[in-house]
Amino acid sequence: MTPRPHHESTAEPPSISVVIPIHDEVENLERLVAALDASVPPLGREYEYVLVDDGSTDGSTDLLDQLAAGRPDIVPVHLRRCFGQTAALDAGIRTSRGDVIVLLDADLQNDPADIPLMLARLDEGYDVVHGWRASRQDRFWSRRLPSVAANRLIRWVTGVRVHDLGCALRVMRREIAEELPLEGDMHRFIAVLADARGARSCEVPVRHHARTHGRSKYGLSRTLKVVADLLVLSWFTRLSVPLVRFAIGAGLALVAAAAAVPLVAGVAALAGGGVSWGLAGLAVLACLAGGLQLIGLGLVAATASSAWWRSRGLRPWSVRADGHVDRLAASPRRQAA
Repeated sequence: MTPRPHHESTAEPPSISVVIPIHDEVENLERLVAALDASVPPLGREYEYVLVDDGSTDGSTDLLDQLAAGRPDIVPVHLRRCFGQTAALDAGIRTSRGDVIVLLDADLQNDPADIPLMLARLDEGYDVVHGWRASRQDRFWSRRLPSVAANRLIRWVTGVRVHDLGCALRVMRREIAEELPLEGDMHRFIAVLADARGARSCEVPVRHHARTHGRSKYGLSRTLKVVADLLVLSWFTRLSVPLVRFAIGAGLALVAAAAAVPLVAGVAALAGGGVSWGLAGLAVLACLAGGLQLIGLGLVAATASSAWWRSRGLRPWSVRADGHVDRLAASPRRQAA
């Protein structure tokens, strides 16, 4: 990332950080900043725009620096190459300093004019406010239909009741944003990740505009990626604990059955019943082998799940920072890499 000379010179830390990933959006950047200036400064709160250039090649990099010149409220972050939207969002969150994080795309399909309404809902006590493109202005077959199908699949698998999981416009408290394990293409599942951390959330219908400049980076080709990421995410956030318990419990039950088979066969033999010791031996071996495999599988899965959380500096629990509870001293704010 590039240094942030203007950012470091601000007198007060911002209250609001608007984090926006940018990739080849040179035609939209000036209009984007103008739209932000029309919506955010009138709130009367300290703010910053953290604009993350994700390896643009169309001139966005130079234009971003020009827009930031002389403006300490614009914080440019230049990634060395295109790492993807999830990485750009993570870099922006790490760089930002605000207690409230606003996530937004640079294509102006979502309207910055909706930010004040979403902040007002956040002030009601929610941790996350999701945008809902109730009247989405996109092509039906290539964008809206796959989105509807994906949203229903994700809601069914995860149990998260958010209508529009793909809406880029979100507002959240910093402590939630810092706990999002953003990697790969997990930006599509921010609502699921926030729910897994116990975030109190709501939805707000927001405006949506057709793209007028630039080219969309999404299409039907991402469907398989979404399904694959959904399976991984569901395992680590919701399914790992109950399935590990089931595997180990079933394995212990089979081991107990393996120990019980000789006893049952012995009692049957003493009672004068016909006993096939060969079959009894096979039953013991089958139960023992199956039980040990299930127990081993459960232990490996538990280790993998624990490593997944700990490698991200997280625990599978989250403390709510409100009322008399201050932000945990053991969880310092992320610093820019």
